[in-house]
Amino acid sequence: MKKRFTDGDKWDDEWFMSLDPKWKLFWCFILDKCDNAGVFKPNFRMASFVIGEDIIESDALEQMGHRVTVIDGGKWYIPSFIPFQCGKLSPACKPHLSIIRLLESHGFEVDEKGYPKGIDTLQEKEIEKEIDKKRKGTSDECAEYAAHIELPESDGHWFFDSMEACGWTRGGKPLKCWKSHMRAWKRAGHMASQKGMPVGAAGRDYTLLKDGTRIDGGIVIGGKLTTLRKA
Repeated sequence: MKKRFTDGDKWDDEWFMSLDPKWKLFWCFILDKCDNAGVFKPNFRMASFVIGEDIIESDALEQMGHRVTVIDGGKWYIPSFIPFQCGKLSPACKPHLSIIRLLESHGFEVDEKGYPKGIDTLQEKEIEKEIDKKRKGTSDECAEYAAHIELPESDGHWFFDSMEACGWTRGGKPLKCWKSHMRAWKRAGHMASQKGMPVGAAGRDYTLLKDGTRIDGGIVIGGKLTTLRKA
């Protein structure tokens, strides 16, 4: 019987809270079913059976995002698993030695800091680009996603301006996924249309913008849009 630490703080994690119940269960499932190196051999038939919902690989990968990485053989690697369960790996520690050998069997190496390296997948810069796309969207992307989750597009533009004003952070920390954040705001009733807030053209709340900002054919002064006259 495998016994592992569990992260009690996951229930406060914005990403985890944004998941539908079946994906919450799936995340717990792969953390329990992966090996001691954090490598999970996908078995979606079993996952669907024990969770009681259809689990499709493409949907699962989208929901898990950068928390899992597909490696050789179609296996999934969970980068956060070893640091959480073991911390820094050391060959001098017998329990760690078995994990190091397991990592090597999956094609990994352990760097000088005691962490796995050598993932034969996307380059680090490409991974960072993918993560950055999740942290910040464009105004049009926000409007499109708002419509996708059954909100008016104006809410998407308002959300974009709100995030621009706070530097795409939450509690002073960078967002991990702006789409999850928008869904969380919708559930909490924080979107402009849900609060009955007056917004300007394209759904923008001009009070969020700095004086002198040129937008929508005008300039923002005192939280209001002043239309520019052509000479």
